[in-house]
Amino acid sequence: MDGFFKALDLRRNQAIVVILFLPAHIYYSQEFRTYSFSFLLAILLTAALFHYLSDPSPKQRWALAVACAALFGAQYVSLFYIGSVLFIGGVWISIKSTRRHLQVLLISVILSWRSILLI
Repeated sequence: MDGFFKALDLRRNQAIVVILFLPAHIYYSQEFRTYSFSFLLAILLTAALFHYLSDPSPKQRWALAVACAALFGAQYVSLFYIGSVLFIGGVWISIKSTRRHLQVLLISVILSWRSILLI
């Protein structure tokens, strides 16, 4: 039985070596990087939104704006996500906060959806 596991381990190592140098694997792993980076930025954008909703300070507003800009720079299709996140933030602020914060976020939502329509 020990010989079986040794052969299995050898085959697995050979498969790893083959897949490391397979051109299709290299190509698709490079394509996947942008999507995984965009996913990371979307998570950071969501975290920035939650921080802004808990403490609507200018510092948190800038963090939210930088997260939106970084995500937009990584993927143009992310405008739909950015618009949705800002819309959700606007609804939350309209329920919980003052009118001033609502106006700032509403302008952000209008500008983001306007840029989507222009594309």
